[in-house]
Amino acid sequence: MIKAEKLLNEDERRKISFAIKEAERTLDAEILVAVADSSGRYDRAEDICGLFFGILCMIVSWSIMPFPITELHSWASPNYSLYLAGLILPLILGFMVGVWMASQVDWLRALFITPVQMKEEVQRRAFSTFFDLRVHHTSGQHGILIYISLLEHRAMILADSFVIDRLGTTGLLENICNELVTRIKEKPLGDAIYLTILDCKQSLASQLPRAPEDPPVDTRPSGILQYRPLPDVVVLLGKL
Repeated sequence: MIKAEKLLNEDERRKISFAIKEAERTLDAEILVAVADSSGRYDRAEDICGLFFGILCMIVSWSIMPFPITELHSWASPNYSLYLAGLILPLILGFMVGVWMASQVDWLRALFITPVQMKEEVQRRAFSTFFDLRVHHTSGQHGILIYISLLEHRAMILADSFVIDRLGTTGLLENICNELVTRIKEKPLGDAIYLTILDCKQSLASQLPRAPEDPPVDTRPSGILQYRPLPDVVVLLGKL
């Protein structure tokens, strides 16, 4: 299984964190990067894979196991129960092995997942991450999430209301996301993310310039949830 922590070592994560800090020096925005091993649980895909392996094992067992018939000059009844057990047992064992293999081997599980399902799961977890990691809860409503899902080979860039209003459209963010996907195909993941953050810094600078003033102070009572800046780190999300 593809693991985000294996693709992004400590040095690469520090490099990305540095890029985020540098981008936020010039942008009126807060950037968070999240990399997930996968976006969906895909239980059905694992079950289908298990069923496929189970049926395959049953067919192999059926092809090599003789069918019970009454022997010539014998009145003994054929042992159909043993024959049936010889078919059911490989089916069950094959199902269990198939489910386990699909849970461990990404490309095998992906064979039983439709592109539409992958897209929906990536969108669902990207939006969930946007809220769970409080990207929507920055003081200026200017959070930007760069979300990458390894199993599905998909990426998304989500932004809070202030960023969308200033840009006027999500087209620029979509272009940056498309460039990110292209880089991931050609370069190591850490380099692709690093260059994409630099893209954000350059492409958004004219529309999201950082004002030369102190950040707004949250003056709400202490009993109310306070705004906190986003951490300048790469958040690694494991399998669901």
